[in-house]
Amino acid sequence: MLAAPLLVLALAAPAAATPTRTCAERGEAGAQQPFRASGPGGLRLGPAIFVNLDRVKGLTPAELRRSQGRLPFHKVGLLVKAGRVIRLSIASESRAFARLGYDGGNRSATGALDRHPASVVIRACLRDEPAFSYDGVVGPATAFPGGFITDGSGIARCVTIELHEVGSRRTYTRAVPFGAIRC
Repeated sequence: MLAAPLLVLALAAPAAATPTRTCAERGEAGAQQPFRASGPGGLRLGPAIFVNLDRVKGLTPAELRRSQGRLPFHKVGLLVKAGRVIRLSIASESRAFARLGYDGGNRSATGALDRHPASVVIRACLRDEPAFSYDGVVGPATAFPGGFITDGSGIARCVTIELHEVGSRRTYTRAVPFGAIRC
């Protein structure tokens, strides 16, 4: 007789909330960030640029393997246009082997892969937001440190990234090679 109420409670449990990264959690490099890749290897997806994303193409099997009990963390900076709100996600077909490390305190790459988020909301600063590391304002783009966490198998894979600008119908999608693989 008690099994039915317990079942109802289990079904009614809320899903885990998508982490949000705010303007206050940005990174600064001592000067305004223009909204452009600082060199070759950047990838623009709508209102965001992944800085040096092409370096994940060269990951070796050793760099893709778990080391000392930790999952591989691949650092890739992100620039988001001023005032924009995006939802960055790993597409469902890639979630078994890749997750995001843009949620602030969750970049330690420990534990099981599924403990790390597959999606994160990122809120860029307004252009006139005062900077905290230099005199002036944040300007045209907000920088967010972070990256990607992979499963530690040592296998090169194509990871599909999705980026949706909140308030828009457009979703940008790109398959990115992590290691020596063609996507």
